Amino acid sequence: MSLNLVILLYLVASVCFIQALKGLSHPTTSRAGNVFGMVGMAIAMVTTVALIYMLAPQMATVGMGWILLGLVVNNAILLVPKSERDAEVWISDATPLAALGAVQAQGLPHARCVGLIETCEESGSYDLPAYLDHLAPRIGEVDFVVGLDSGCGDYQRLWVTTSLRGLAAGTLAVEVLTEGVHSGDASGIVPSSFRIARALLDRLEDVSSGRILPSDFHAPIPDERIEQARVAADILGEALVRKYPFAGRTAPMASDRVEALLNRTWRPALSVTGADGLPAIASAGNVLRPRTALKLSLRLPPTLAGEVATAAMKRLLEADPPYGAGVSFEPDQGATGWNAPATAPWLATALDGASRAFYGMPAGAMGEGGTIPFMGMLGRKFPAAQFLITGVLGPQSNAHGPNEFLHVPYAKKLTACVASVLAAHAAQS
Repeated sequence: MSLNLVILLYLVASVCFIQALKGLSHPTTSRAGNVFGMVGMAIAMVTTVALIYMLAPQMATVGMGWILLGLVVNNAILLVPKSERDAEVWISDATPLAALGAVQAQGLPHARCVGLIETCEESGSYDLPAYLDHLAPRIGEVDFVVGLDSGCGDYQRLWVTTSLRGLAAGTLAVEVLTEGVHSGDASGIVPSSFRIARALLDRLEDVSSGRILPSDFHAPIPDERIEQARVAADILGEALVRKYPFAGRTAPMASDRVEALLNRTWRPALSVTGADGLPAIASAGNVLRPRTALKLSLRLPPTLAGEVATAAMKRLLEADPPYGAGVSFEPDQGATGWNAPATAPWLATALDGASRAFYGMPAGAMGEGGTIPFMGMLGRKFPAAQFLITGVLGPQSNAHGPNEFLHVPYAKKLTACVASVLAAHAAQS
């Protein structure tokens, strides 16, 4: 193999990696991004091995031996047979491993644990059901699921997530012309694509209150969740709304803290998260634009089916378009939320005890407004299991923002809490 060919292959691998990063930046292209990444890594690995053999064949044999030994050991670890009845399914980061290590370091018992590393949650977790089905014989009977990708109301106690909203997302596009024309010549005759888009959104949302209008997007709120919201609102007080960086004199949509919390966790809400067809102000001229496209994100009640709501959203927005304009709604994602099953007495006792032991405060419980797509699926897959869903996304953590941060002292105590609950689970099994 010539050095020119090596350079060319590394260049091809680099292009594949760039395309992988580009593809992984959006749910609709993430699969292609994964393929580019795998192809690029394969090219880079084969090229590197060939280069080693070409430049230093006497060292290559030893190096390849270590690589093959690592692969054998790795496969041996991954193929540990199922032997016990109980299993925990871990979803999220390295915290579960730290908690499990803490239990083992203290010589405490724990049930058989199954680690499942999920890497496409932001893209909708579309591959996870297939892997769960394929690995079902190895996973076994699951009676306890721990998920650590959620939030906390404050950093003073263990917070347990009792529900997650679903999501209906997509792009609304309105087209009125085949090309832009002078606004002085066309306005008053050609309807504005932005005004039509605004009128279509009025079908979905009350512009004065933000309330979602069609009943298709609402669901009853269980009495237990309303009571939990009252307790959580009393604990958090004004911090419930003060945690957001309101600009100027902007006020929250609800003055009552309980209603604000229920708005955030159980009621539908619309956000426009992006737009196309609108030039930057600095380059905007007196042109009546041919097209407006808006990226819509509609959060759904936890018990509402995401795919059903997305289909209803498409029908609502595309029906009888004003002025006969070209209107389309292309769904990106329909994710069903999650509502926790009734908490078993042993788990309630363990959670409160762990919170008091490590935080010095009783545990708190509330729903979260975000969506973890795989949670609804796990609830259906393991209907008899208990769930501990928690996390570290608290005040000012600003998830998905440019200044996202982790409250390290809280995370350490949370790890200890999870370890304590693991030991309690083993004691009652």
